[in-house]
Amino acid sequence: MDLITIIVISALVFCLAYFGLFVTVRRRTVGEVQQVLARLSSRNVLNVSLRAQLLAFDSEDLGAARARGTRGQGALVLTDKEIYFDAPARRQWVLPLSTVTEAKLLTSSDGRLKKRPLLRVAYTEPDGRPEAVTWQVPNAEEWVSKLEELIGGQADGKE
Repeated sequence: MDLITIIVISALVFCLAYFGLFVTVRRRTVGEVQQVLARLSSRNVLNVSLRAQLLAFDSEDLGAARARGTRGQGALVLTDKEIYFDAPARRQWVLPLSTVTEAKLLTSSDGRLKKRPLLRVAYTEPDGRPEAVTWQVPNAEEWVSKLEELIGGQADGKE
């Protein structure tokens, strides 16, 4: 065989292997998302983003976030009592709405401008420290609107 034939065959094998891996991971992820929604079916679900990308926590630099595995794609679910994030093969994370202090839109994360607005949720840690988390979701404006309603309703109920 000549060199060009070997290169073409190698490239074809690589593409097929990559496509097979992508399809396998995607199927598994969709199945895991369906399991998350089944677990939350008894709660009052107000908003769902199945492909939310957790970008950053304010207290972590990019390297620390990657090392801890806190960045990644997963299901972001808003109920009347909490924000629930489930990243396949990483972790589940629940943020009670009673700790949320602010929800707003951002245009950048990690110093990079984004094409779509990002969802930033500020909250208070159990030890009293302020913290915030940023997600990229397709419907960030809707998330902010619903969170503001819920946070405002909690503030009204506390007074």
